[in-house]
Amino acid sequence: MDFRKLSQSNMIAGGGGIVAFIASILPWYSFDFGFDLPGVDTSINAWSAGFAAWFGCLLALAAGVLIALKAMGMFEAKVLGMETEQVAMLLAGLGFVLVVLRWLTETSNTAIGLYLGLIATAATAAGPSCRARIPVSAFLQLTTSRALVATMLPAAARLPSNTSTF
Repeated sequence: MDFRKLSQSNMIAGGGGIVAFIASILPWYSFDFGFDLPGVDTSINAWSAGFAAWFGCLLALAAGVLIALKAMGMFEAKVLGMETEQVAMLLAGLGFVLVVLRWLTETSNTAIGLYLGLIATAATAAGPSCRARIPVSAFLQLTTSRALVATMLPAAARLPSNTSTF
């Protein structure tokens, strides 16, 4: 493979996908009882932490692979009129959301794998946005708009209008 064919955004997305997969093997949650218990595993990786953890990492890996295959000229994905970078950003963005949801549902006893998975899936989602003609600022503005949040969370619609928490 000729790495000179890869742009910086492609390297970020591909590297993020690989790091997300590596993070899935590292401990996401660890427990310390103060003494060793024979036969008791005191850490959990993404593959044992639930669907959102391991599937989020796999989506980021798939996005990185899509970007790498396009950069090598081996595969071009066109789905619903979207280019390969846009498909990869969508996959990695969904992966990032799943990893964030996993983190928000269990915030205690977190370990390095979870944080590395968050960073890697975010990098994988942000990498293709440099070439997908969708600025990250527009993506963030869309996902944090009050109208979008109000449709997803009924409690958000009851916030006072002068609240600028978003």
